[in-house]
Formats: sequence, structure tokens, C-alpha cells
Amino acid sequence: MIAGLKGFSQSISKLNSNYGFKEYKLESLYKQEYGNKERDYDGSDVVSIENQVDYINDIPIEKIKLFFLSDSLVRIVVFIDENQSKKLSDALIASFGKETKYKSDWDIKEGSKKPYFNKYIWIANKFTLVLYESRYPTSFWDKPRRGTISLTYELKDYEKRLERMKHSKYSSNDF
Repeated sequence: MIAGLKGFSQSISKLNSNYGFKEYKLESLYKQEYGNKERDYDGSDVVSIENQVDYINDIPIEKIKLFFLSDSLVRIVVFIDENQSKKLSDALIASFGKETKYKSDWDIKEGSKKPYFNKYIWIANKFTLVLYESRYPTSFWDKPRRGTISLTYELKDYEKRLERMKHSKYSSNDF
């Protein structure tokens, strides 16, 4: 029976071969059909894909954001309804195995206004996949209000690429 369960579970190698989310593959070039790009606060170009019915199996997706540097896809963020958190984490573990790293600030102190989070991180060869769960307290004594659940696919060298882009005043796109 254990051998049968291992057959259902994929691994990080499957994550490596996916190299992104569905038809959005990291390092692919921007296409106009994705939508219009807008400048993000970090300097990258971002395309928000909303009002599109899409699922991870039976888990509904709320929104997808594609981040580009020099028209190359470097980050994909998939937003999921917070009520799907357990189902999504179970699906990720069944598909790619237990996370490589885990970070948490979930043990919030009473009265804190600071958001708190769980981060489950799968490390592939050239990118990382992060399941990020966060919640935000509404006031000192209230229970946490609605949070955010997202999956982020990001090239490992994203920050370096972003810094290089910020340092160069001109690019070939200026001509």
C-alpha cells in the first residue's frame, strides 16, 4: 500500500518540469494577450489577470499576477480564497512532497496589530514555490480578520535581476 501511495505523490522533479503555473512559464516573454502591464512598486512590470474562471483541480483561483523584468516572466503570484488553505496545502504536499522550508510568525501576541503568517517553501532548481498564508488583526482585541492565501513562483535570482534593472538608467527598450 505504501508503494501505491508513493506512485500518486509526485516530487520536486515534477515541480521543476512544470517551471511555472499552468500556461504561465517562468522566463517566457510577455505577450499582449496577457493584458496591459503596469509598473509595480518594486520596479517590475505587472499584469493582473482577474475575472477569469480558473481552478487548481477543484480549488478556485481568485486572481493571478504576472511580474516581468525586461519582458521576461520572473514571478507568478496566484491568489486563492483563504477558506481553501487546508485543501491547497494538502494538494501541494500530495503533488510535490513536504515543503523544503517552513517559516512562521503565526504565534501572534494578544493585542498586536502586526500581520502574521505561515510560509511553506518548496525549492526547485531555478525557482522557489511559496505557499503564503497571512492574517491581519482588526483591532487590539478582535479575532483576526480575512487574510491572504497565495502561491508564488519566483526565479531564485529575481532580486539580483531587479537590482541590475534598477542600476541601469537606460535600456535597449528606450530606443
